[in-house]
Amino acid sequence: MHSKNGYMISKLSIGTAQFGLDYGISNSRGIVRIKEINQILATAKTYGIGMLDTAQAYGKSEEQIGLANSDNFKIATKIKPGIKSYEVNQFVKESLSKLKKDNLYGVLFHNFDDYIKNPDSFEEIQNLKNTGIVEKIGFSIYLTEELEELFLRNLNFDIIQIPFNIFDQRFQPYFGELKKRGIEIHVRSVFLQGLVYLDPDKLSSHFSKFIPFFKDFRDKTIEKELTVEEVCLKFILAHSEIDHIILGLTNNNELKKNIKAVSSTTVSQIEVFESFRQYEINDEEIILPYNWK
Repeated sequence: MHSKNGYMISKLSIGTAQFGLDYGISNSRGIVRIKEINQILATAKTYGIGMLDTAQAYGKSEEQIGLANSDNFKIATKIKPGIKSYEVNQFVKESLSKLKKDNLYGVLFHNFDDYIKNPDSFEEIQNLKNTGIVEKIGFSIYLTEELEELFLRNLNFDIIQIPFNIFDQRFQPYFGELKKRGIEIHVRSVFLQGLVYLDPDKLSSHFSKFIPFFKDFRDKTIEKELTVEEVCLKFILAHSEIDHIILGLTNNNELKKNIKAVSSTTVSQIEVFESFRQYEINDEEIILPYNWK
């Protein structure tokens, strides 16, 4: 494997929401079974992918990872929404027990509001970092205002997890500042929760205003003889500041397709970026899945 490709593939991270929940607009398979999880992890290991992203809110995802062959993977989890500061310690211990791990690479707030309502909980997570149970701490956020608030409060954290894709480029102007502060950037929603795979004509009326736009995106992808994976992943890889790209997976073939897309030499990352950056959408009703009707 070409070393540059190997480096790019190592930026991929396995998102495990589907390991514990029936999740994603284009997921027709439901929860991933343990046999398939082990195949996914075996492929990941072969190609030098070493990160798993999970959460206490992802159903039985942590238990599934604990039952799978997940040794040698770094794991980042997110604490349950609605958590009180005095519960942090106990919840992280429960995660470690389910995952069958002695320590975690990362512990993030799943909801920014949980931190705002219970700022003391950040100190609790910091204490876990100080004891070495957790290597890095951070936040999973949805809105740029939330990041600005974190900057304003001058909190000392290590990881930010954000949505980022061809259609949702809101956080790009902050990448430089995040790197200056030594903060790892983990991006999710690479395929806009699978929306990019759906036939634009079959989308609900919620998306009606943007259906011609999605069609144009699809036509351009076909015209350039590229796969959806190549376009979406190379667009993100054109931003060298990004440390990890979280892929929600329902089977091993999806992971292999994504690895193939990253390794492909058909088109460069910069070419994809130049050709597709105009597809940015600033309507949060479309780019934030929790607003979908």
